[in-house]
Amino acid sequence: MLIPNYIFPPNIILMNRSLDYLMVQVIRQLSELEIADIIKQNGGKLSAKELSILTNTNEESLSRMLRAVSSKGIFHHHGNGIYSNNRLSSVLRKDHPNSVKYFFELHADESYKAAAHLDQALKYPNGWDDMDVDNIKEQEFITPWYKAYGIKGWKFYDLPENKYRRIRFDKAMASGSGFIGDGIFVDYDWGLNENSTAVDVDGGNGGVMLELLNRYKTKGVIFDLPQVMENTRKIWNEEHKEFLDRVKFFPGSFFEDHPPQADVYFLRWILHDWSDTLSVKILKNLRSSISSNSTTTSTRLIILESILDDSVHDSLLTQIDMIMLTFDFGKERTLQNFIKILKKSGWKYVKHVNCRGPMSLIEAVPDFD
Repeated sequence: MLIPNYIFPPNIILMNRSLDYLMVQVIRQLSELEIADIIKQNGGKLSAKELSILTNTNEESLSRMLRAVSSKGIFHHHGNGIYSNNRLSSVLRKDHPNSVKYFFELHADESYKAAAHLDQALKYPNGWDDMDVDNIKEQEFITPWYKAYGIKGWKFYDLPENKYRRIRFDKAMASGSGFIGDGIFVDYDWGLNENSTAVDVDGGNGGVMLELLNRYKTKGVIFDLPQVMENTRKIWNEEHKEFLDRVKFFPGSFFEDHPPQADVYFLRWILHDWSDTLSVKILKNLRSSISSNSTTTSTRLIILESILDDSVHDSLLTQIDMIMLTFDFGKERTLQNFIKILKKSGWKYVKHVNCRGPMSLIEAVPDFD
């Protein structure tokens, strides 16, 4: 139950909702200016004037923005234009273990513009599950993202002018490892040892792989597009040298290229980006990585995703579902949806584990029937 909806007049509630876009953009500006970091680095309290000098920005505008977000509980206003961090503004810091800085900036930037075209998702009464990802320009199916940018979702990040956005996206996904929490490692036995190999499919900067290597003696493979692997290899060479003897970087597309055969393939927040048809294509490609002359294998597929139910109480999950609708018609799925696409792609559902947060772990094995 959303208590404010029963307290305030409905017209006032919806008027406030209509203006939420402003707060999103104000927080984005303060995040990009690294205001939370600057406050921490300069004694914990600063005036709007001091912050404007340190960021070379207009004092009055910055002061008004800080006043606006503090009215929403982000940053603490001490009076006389003095501000400090609080529990909400602190997670906009780059060094916070649960930082949402890059996640917020990503969605307040490119996702924000695409969301203005959500009407595209209502135009296809017969659905879009047969959409050809490689020929979207010739298709009748135009996604909100394509309408906004004139290019398919992931190719947007390959444009030279969007290199910084690609880096930011990877950082946002890496910070999502903290969002996942320890549940996926504590509540599920990955069963990995020094003789095991785990493949992080579409692994980005390898945030989950880093956790696995810290917790198990396993070998690991990070599998992602060549341009992503170039940056990931650089990061690991600089920041995670102690694991370089146990990790490999495998460039490729999960639609076309086959990662090495492994004991575990895991996908974190991957399938929700894609329609059922394209998710089946990804899963079939992974299934074909397993030796075709084998009728038994210990290989497991582990999917880390949120599982949707009929409840509307999880507002974060339902909003993420809207992000997916905006981006190439992906979606959050129910458990039955997952079982269906697994069966279609040659995998057999084994079990799922709720991991003390918004994420669940789904285990599947090759189906030899």
